[in-house]
Amino acid sequence: MGPIHLVVGGVSHWTTQDTLQKYVSFFSSCVDYSQNEVVFIDRDPTHFRHILNYLRGTPTYPSRVNEMTELVYEAEFYALFEFATLIKNKAADTHKNTIEHWMSLLVNKINM
Repeated sequence: MGPIHLVVGGVSHWTTQDTLQKYVSFFSSCVDYSQNEVVFIDRDPTHFRHILNYLRGTPTYPSRVNEMTELVYEAEFYALFEFATLIKNKAADTHKNTIEHWMSLLVNKINM
């Protein structure tokens, strides 16, 4: 089977059926890829590259905690619950590191 053409919120993405069916998810059960048609998904395309990267085995994450929260919603929509958990953990670590960073700057400033 050839490449699969997905259009997410008006943005084109190309991938393979193997990628889309790597995990049990929205993509493994709801979509018939044998028709060689464009598959339109009515979602905001902002974070879809992260969804595809996860399916490809190379997860990527936004750098800001609020964007990670948005990505959790997208991962859950696509029934990628393991990815959603990974994002939540990454967001918690990022948030903790940010707080620790600002606290250390504040302590250093006070001690000057």
